[in-house]
Amino acid sequence: MEDVIKRLIEYESESFKLDYKTEQYQLGKNPKKGELLKDIMAFANHLSDDDKYIIIGVKDGVEKTILEVDNPIDDAKYQEFIREYIEPAINFEYRSIKYGDKLIAYFRIYDNADKPYLFKKDFKIENNVQQFKRGDGYVRIGSSTTKIGRKEIDDIYNYKYHSKDRKSDIVVVPTIRETTDEYLSGYKCIDLDIINNSNKSICCDVEMRVYKNKDCELLSKVDLKRYLKTKERKNSSSLFTPYSIGFETMDADIFNVTYKNLEFEVFVKLKKRKNEASAIRIAQNSIKKDVFYQHLIYIPVNSKPCKVDATITVRSDDFIKGSLIQNISFELT
Repeated sequence: MEDVIKRLIEYESESFKLDYKTEQYQLGKNPKKGELLKDIMAFANHLSDDDKYIIIGVKDGVEKTILEVDNPIDDAKYQEFIREYIEPAINFEYRSIKYGDKLIAYFRIYDNADKPYLFKKDFKIENNVQQFKRGDGYVRIGSSTTKIGRKEIDDIYNYKYHSKDRKSDIVVVPTIRETTDEYLSGYKCIDLDIINNSNKSICCDVEMRVYKNKDCELLSKVDLKRYLKTKERKNSSSLFTPYSIGFETMDADIFNVTYKNLEFEVFVKLKKRKNEASAIRIAQNSIKKDVFYQHLIYIPVNSKPCKVDATITVRSDDFIKGSLIQNISFELT
């Protein structure tokens, strides 16, 4: 489980299955302790069967900040508090782990199929002020929490009694194409096409881990353009700076992709657009080409054919039995 938490911190932003908190939820007479009830309930009510996580001691951002958790609260105290106010019982655990030299903690919310989870009695705070009333419910939508209404109740019951897992509706195709970027004419990119074979649109988030191979080099479109532009300027007598790159060689699509060049792998993930719950929407019976906007360029190191392995993960609210995880290969020549 430690490896799972560390990987989430390194690669994942807040979503329908993940939240970050800078400090522990306090109990006792703390006026904000009701937030724990709402947050745990919201994750348990989400339609996906994926495990959900609230990681404590981490500040979310482009570069996450790891904070210290002092004196982790006993799991049993959280269990008692949540079971007192929410029905049916929610399955969760609270644990602490070391991340580097710092202590952090996490909630894992799992195996909660008996939705909806609701307040079984009123919850009041200081001065007998009612914060939540019996029958209230909350659900996680994207990276936010919303109160359950009629639509959400309908969605939950449709999920329980009528829904099917839609992973079989899509086909993920690894692609190798010459980039359409005129500045990078002649270079090839590795990417994905996703085909929706159903009569209903589907929204999803997509990421890919490409494992490095000594026979080829993988570069982001931005890094390759920067290298070529710098080389051009060095070959001319004009002034240049190592990280300058002309706007004429840039394109807006690069801001839609998270790219990390790590020791043994290259990680790419499609970013969500502002105010969108998912990164992409694929219309019924259609295809989304070049999911990562041709962001990953490969450069052969020698003349030998080369196979590059990768793992893709596709997440969707319609995948009620968990994410689609698939191992693929790119045959490079």
